[in-house]
Amino acid sequence: MASIPPEVFHATAVELNQRLLRKDFTAAELARAFLERMQSQGRQTWALLLKDESRQRARDVDRELKRDRIRGALQGVPFCVEDSLSVARHPTSWGSPIFAKQVFDTNAAVVDRLNKSGAVLTAKIKARELGGAGRLSPLRTCAAVEAVANGLTPYALGVEAGGSLLVPASAHRLTILKPTYGLVSRFGAVPVSWSLDRIGIIARSAHDCGHILHAVAGGDDRDAGSSGKSFHYALQYVAPLSTFRIGFAPPDFEGAAAAPLRAVLDLLKRAGATLVEVRPPDYPFESAARTIQAAESSAAFADLIASGAIDQLSDRRQADGLRSGLELPAVQYLTASRVRRQIQQAMNELIAPLDLLIAPAHPVEQEDSPGGGGSSTSGRTRRMTAHAAAADLAGLPVLALPGPHGEHAIQCICLIAKANGENTLLQAAHYVQSQEDWHKPQPPA
Repeated sequence: MASIPPEVFHATAVELNQRLLRKDFTAAELARAFLERMQSQGRQTWALLLKDESRQRARDVDRELKRDRIRGALQGVPFCVEDSLSVARHPTSWGSPIFAKQVFDTNAAVVDRLNKSGAVLTAKIKARELGGAGRLSPLRTCAAVEAVANGLTPYALGVEAGGSLLVPASAHRLTILKPTYGLVSRFGAVPVSWSLDRIGIIARSAHDCGHILHAVAGGDDRDAGSSGKSFHYALQYVAPLSTFRIGFAPPDFEGAAAAPLRAVLDLLKRAGATLVEVRPPDYPFESAARTIQAAESSAAFADLIASGAIDQLSDRRQADGLRSGLELPAVQYLTASRVRRQIQQAMNELIAPLDLLIAPAHPVEQEDSPGGGGSSTSGRTRRMTAHAAAADLAGLPVLALPGPHGEHAIQCICLIAKANGENTLLQAAHYVQSQEDWHKPQPPA
């Protein structure tokens, strides 16, 4: 077995694939190294290690590479998914002991698509209980995010609703892509909020996110929210950055805390982009999102609530949140949905003359109100900023990438594009990451 150097565990997926093509090591050796690292570190992270399947899959890839059958930039590279996504014939507990014995006979759509790309699924990562249903504020931690941050997997996928992946990934200085609503099938995913849920991609670079989205996007009749559209990662066909019009809200860039934002904005300006001052639409983003998610989460688990099994959740406040969602008046949900349509229209009008919006990705922290409205956190909770919250409700694509290293209140930056404008997002993010190493782990002091 070839020796796997330590830096491999913090390399991007594209870099690992290139090393496989150069025959620095085999896919089987790479999978074995990651599995051994998983077993020796972060044991509390895993819902299931897929040792036999991943080793066999890696051996199959090695045979393909020997025959020069090249599938793409993810071939032979390990990856993980949250336990909120199904893997056929293995338990999919949705992070809860209530569903500990739940087994599906099909893979989640994204798992099947990544298998076709030659990627190697090595493990399922512990998920937030019921995917976070009933929790109306993002948790401070996320096992999938920590697995990527700690070099236990090159990238991971999970269910993203209301910042549940974006918030912790931004805090860990990772690159995360939340695609346009409906672009990636949610078949095989835990139902949290049918009109908000998306599959989030947690990776080390925008370049990785582009290749992963290329592999997993596409129509799927099994998902009622599928747009039927596909995605091809092709930056060569995107207009040059010098032609971009990038919107920003001046208040976001005031004060020493916003230094990383200004650094990214200056970098894009030097590339020739035109900067345009904008104002985010003034709507009750948070209350609309909380109402919609509460009603839809409770409806998804109505049978569980009615049976009383909801009391087995480890978080009492989450159970209370799911119960209270069933008591929301229909007029409240409909009002929130109407406000959401107004937000969508306002965001589409705001971004129509622009290529991108740029805003803080690191969220504002606020004090929880008594009772929490079903939120499982206490004290100060993290919430997305206005532009990110508006994009979430409007179903627009969002990419968060790290800014300069340092003790800053804002660690990551959000880029927001028009619906299905992922290549535009990736063009700007890839340029930033090709010019600066802000997304790379810092060496030990």
